[in-house]
Amino acid sequence: MNRGKLKSDVLELKSDILEFMKYCKENTLSIILIILFTLMTYGMKIFNYSISIDTEKLINEYDWQLDTWATFGRFGLVFTKKLFGLKPFNAYISCFMMVVAIVIFGITWSYVMSYFSFEKNKKSLINCVFPIIFITAPLFTEQFNFILQSFEVAFAIILCSIAVFFISKWTIKSNNNLYLIISIICMVWGFGTYQAIVALYISGALACYILIYIANKKGNVEIDKNYFKISVIKYLVTFIIGYVGYYIVDKIVAALYGASKYVDGMIKWGTEPAIESIKNILRYVRYGLFGDGLFYSKVFLVCVLVLGGYAIVNIFSKGKDKFLFLCATGVFIISPFLLSIYIGNGLIPRMQFNYQFVIATVLYLIIWMLKDKKAKGIIMIVALCIAMNQSYTVVRLFTSEQLKYEDDVKLAQEISEKIESLGLGEYPEYPVVLVGRHTSYIPDKVVGEFIGVSWFEFGGNSSRAIGFMKALGYNYIEATQEQISEGYEIAESMEAWPSTNSVQFKNGLIIVKLS
Repeated sequence: MNRGKLKSDVLELKSDILEFMKYCKENTLSIILIILFTLMTYGMKIFNYSISIDTEKLINEYDWQLDTWATFGRFGLVFTKKLFGLKPFNAYISCFMMVVAIVIFGITWSYVMSYFSFEKNKKSLINCVFPIIFITAPLFTEQFNFILQSFEVAFAIILCSIAVFFISKWTIKSNNNLYLIISIICMVWGFGTYQAIVALYISGALACYILIYIANKKGNVEIDKNYFKISVIKYLVTFIIGYVGYYIVDKIVAALYGASKYVDGMIKWGTEPAIESIKNILRYVRYGLFGDGLFYSKVFLVCVLVLGGYAIVNIFSKGKDKFLFLCATGVFIISPFLLSIYIGNGLIPRMQFNYQFVIATVLYLIIWMLKDKKAKGIIMIVALCIAMNQSYTVVRLFTSEQLKYEDDVKLAQEISEKIESLGLGEYPEYPVVLVGRHTSYIPDKVVGEFIGVSWFEFGGNSSRAIGFMKALGYNYIEATQEQISEGYEIAESMEAWPSTNSVQFKNGLIIVKLS
């Protein structure tokens, strides 16, 4: 790249940044709504102290946890932590930065949608539709409850929006190599933060392809007649480059830190009968398609029918590349299930970023394409109601989690008092074995995958609860698996919590029988 070309590319990049800043100034009301919905949905995480599962590891063994992430292929997560100087871990700072990052990715994704609609007037209230639907998704609750990585994952979603934006611009204007470089860097960084970002990137790229197609059809922009054929190749090749880049960096990191089978262990193909994997996939598709369960929405099916119907009807209209548009739309609709097909199993909620992305995109498309102002207004109100309802569900989940945490803190204190009453000192030099499980009783509790589940509810897994107690300042010794097995045998003759006989010292073990 010669100096003149580099200077030209830098100036163009600077122009893009200025255009984004202009967009933010012109859409103050939309940004205010994004901030309000973010605070309404996640604000309580800033002002209420609690820690979630796995966070105890980061508190008790910070460097070990970072090394573990590196072995998981999450080198980007480690890099982000070190880049922002987030050591030692602080729950308040982490949650605050998470909320800020959510606001930012709400704005950046809003800009991506607005930009590729190619509307001359960028100042429009519809620009808030996508972000408020996306950021209030109940599916995010489980992910962002993992506060040890909540900011880093939210930051990765920002990186994903940047990658999608610049690669989509590059498909239109391929002579700016900086677009390509920035996109690939953001891809590698984002994929290396949390692997589910790969699926979100695919959905984002497809959404831009669909937007550009419709904008061209509406006459908002004139695209080269061969664009839609050539851009398919460009999107595919650049994605492969980005993923290969992630793979290479991951292998380098694995050579330094070792490799874990944590991610590979999620893949069920070959580890169980194929028919079982197919059943798991179909079950997950059914949940997602029909909105079954707490984390899914019946709006998804409506969005699928609307966008799919439009693509099919479009086949019979005038214009070129209709088949490509139909294929892109089809892949976009099924994109929330691609990762499930890849691993041969249903997805846990915290991995399902692009499910809500599809809903938010289609609702934006509907409002954008409608010509009647009354119809636009009605769908806008519907979108606001959906966002409000989603936000309410998220707050209910976080409230249950907070109350559960407070109940667990109380139980930890009570267990500590009973252990101290054994006369072995404040922190005895003997392993503690927790037998059975304790379930927090909270009225109207909402339980997710881990949200609302007590630290003392992982039956047989003392290390979780002991790690939690360590994070609270109760420095007890974890028992080995052999000692846990012995503790369970001894506990058979003991009474269950809260009996005075529920905590005993026998055979060099402190045994707490919870149930």
